[in-house]
Amino acid sequence: MKILGCDLHAKQQAIAMVDTETGEFTEKTLAHEGNKVREFYAALEGPVVVGIEATGAMQWFLQLLEELGIECRVGHPAKIRAKETRKQKHDRRDARLELELLIEDRFPTIWMPSTEQRDLRTRRRGVAEFFPECTIPSNRWGVSGAEGILLHPPGLNGAAHAGGRVAAMRNCSR
Repeated sequence: MKILGCDLHAKQQAIAMVDTETGEFTEKTLAHEGNKVREFYAALEGPVVVGIEATGAMQWFLQLLEELGIECRVGHPAKIRAKETRKQKHDRRDARLELELLIEDRFPTIWMPSTEQRDLRTRRRGVAEFFPECTIPSNRWGVSGAEGILLHPPGLNGAAHAGGRVAAMRNCSR
């Protein structure tokens, strides 16, 4: 099994890798040019686990690893940073730290939605744009909190309006 700690940036990534079968340790800086990244990860044999720190520009990398069938663990940046005793950031040192945390099973993984879940969320957002009545919270009308402020529109009692909301929500589910 190969375990990789990867410090991902927009133009390059620092990699610290260990092969658990041979004990071979490798450090590498990989530029994001052409197909270099795809070729590097596709050439890795056997089971592979990659650990990265969560960042805004990681989606393309997660999709690439998913296409290649490589397990990727995304870590909580602040918790990873807290495990480093030295406060000076250095790409190779960060990659080594992520590798060390993965090996010792201390990597602070955060939940990331799968591709199917992301697609489903995107579709649901589209429904909300075209059918806003489907996304109205069920407690929109009524009494607000401990203050007891009445939120019903004038002339409507809560029960009559709630029945209308329920009917609108039923129409959305069809």
